[in-house]
This record gives sequence, structure tokens and C-alpha cells, in this order.
Amino acid sequence: MWSRREQEVEIGRPPRFMQGERVRAIRHIKNDGTYPGKEIGENLVRKGDEGYVRDIGTFLQ
Repeated sequence: MWSRREQEVEIGRPPRFMQGERVRAIRHIKNDGTYPGKEIGENLVRKGDEGYVRDIGTFLQ
């Protein structure tokens, strides 16, 4: 079970993009080991790919 504190996401400033907003990648994005099911270094997103913001959060903050 998660405590309320563990469920909170601390973000120091407002996100640049909001959930549901359409975005385009300006550079390639490779897996740094945090994306399950893909090898480290494998391309996840290519420059120019378009999509929508699904989640906003932090990692190791």
C-alpha cells in the first residue's frame, strides 16, 4: 500500500507541456534503462516523431 506522501509528485516548476498536448521530438530519445521491455540504448523516439503527452512526473528526485 502506498502512503499519501509516496503518491505525491514534486515538481519544482510548471511542466513545459500539459497532458494531452500534441508534441514533436526535436532529438532522438534512447532507453536509459528506465523503459521496460526495451534494451538500454535502443531508440524509443526518433527526431520528428509526433505524439501526445501521456504522463507528467519526475524520476529520482
